[in-house]
Amino acid sequence: MKIFSAAIFSAACLCAFGTEYRAAKISNGVIEADVCTDTGLNGYYRGVRFDPSGIIFSLKAGGHVYFGSRHDIHRPDWHDCITGPVEEYLVVGYDEAAAGGTFLKIGVGMLEKLSDAPYNFRLPYKLTNGGERSVKVFPDSVEYVHKLDDTSGYAYVLVKTLVLEKNSNRLAIRHRLKNTGSKKIESNVYNHNFFVIDNAVVDESVSVRFGFDLNCDKFGLGEIAKIEGNSIRFLRRMCGDERVSIDNIPCPQGSKNVMCVENAKVGAGVRVAGDAPIMKAVFWSDKKSVCPEPFVKISVGPGEEFEWNLHYDFYSLK
Repeated sequence: MKIFSAAIFSAACLCAFGTEYRAAKISNGVIEADVCTDTGLNGYYRGVRFDPSGIIFSLKAGGHVYFGSRHDIHRPDWHDCITGPVEEYLVVGYDEAAAGGTFLKIGVGMLEKLSDAPYNFRLPYKLTNGGERSVKVFPDSVEYVHKLDDTSGYAYVLVKTLVLEKNSNRLAIRHRLKNTGSKKIESNVYNHNFFVIDNAVVDESVSVRFGFDLNCDKFGLGEIAKIEGNSIRFLRRMCGDERVSIDNIPCPQGSKNVMCVENAKVGAGVRVAGDAPIMKAVFWSDKKSVCPEPFVKISVGPGEEFEWNLHYDFYSLK
């Protein structure tokens, strides 16, 4: 895999684990963020689950700090040893590939299929074609480009840009996917978000609000959290390795692609809104991060492009 970096205003960022990784400090005069620019094989994230573009080590807005380390030990090869907001794409061509053949993971590259067993995002699939990556840094934004061209017929150019919008508490994540291959790309994408606010432990002061009522299975929350209409409210402090999750939250047609996470104790919240239709949602949380995950459908024929955007508004609670 070829790596090209044009990093203006970049610097090394010392993470909580005591290791330096290349990062860019960007600002719009209102908020500032330390954004990872290490997207190569020896970068901060070396797993094959998430697109390594757009990792934010920290974002400061209104006296609060968003995102940040979730694990006590950083192991770059772990599938989820990463900070938000990061995205995963559904695999393409996995079922059609024979064991030993390859399949596409957008944002990652071509991976080798281990066996006839179903795809498992926890497994360390071998990267056979990582494509080419480049990073451009500007005072208030970072642009990532991932180009893949493969003999399988899958090829694309993915441009992802993080922008701190002028004179606001808003982060925009802009995407453009162009299919440059001979095969149609059918997938979906979600942002795992991994919201960490002021490094606070998740407890009864935390709530999550969706743009639609949550008519779904509630068993994944146990006695730690409960559903109230369009919200999930935590009932107590999460401890140790506890997890809560809802694997499938159906979204009625026309549902607003909007989700909010608030922590009343630290007095901060974040609202994320997408401009593409939401097809479903997932919810997951551990003791450090809260993760509402909106899914968007991707269907791009040869020569076609698909664009979608996410907007993050950071605010203080009165």
